[in-house]
Amino acid sequence: MVTQSLAAEMSAQKKLKELVTKYQWKSYQLNGSFFLEGKYGYYYWVRKGFPTVICSRGKERETWFHGSFCYHALGYHRMKFAGAEVPTEDVIAVYLMIRADERRFVRKATYHHLKDPLGGI
Repeated sequence: MVTQSLAAEMSAQKKLKELVTKYQWKSYQLNGSFFLEGKYGYYYWVRKGFPTVICSRGKERETWFHGSFCYHALGYHRMKFAGAEVPTEDVIAVYLMIRADERRFVRKATYHHLKDPLGGI
């Protein structure tokens, strides 16, 4: 079981490396997260094992955090951050959903306020 999960995670990481920029991949290797700019002016902090944080930039280049979105393509464990897939597959699902249809991602994901512990902030 552990060997299969590890093989699945390694395969997912290989796929993610093909999808993201070199900078995003290095960030993911270093801390398990990277920033992704959406089409509508928002930035998404995509994190392995935690909900995706949505933020925007102000006039003075300050960052405004708005909350987080919990999205799992297949399923999740109740009251946990983890999805039913290996962690990097969750990251790929979020990445592809934002790239394909950012508005649908926002509609389908569960929104958590900044003060909500389930938001993972």
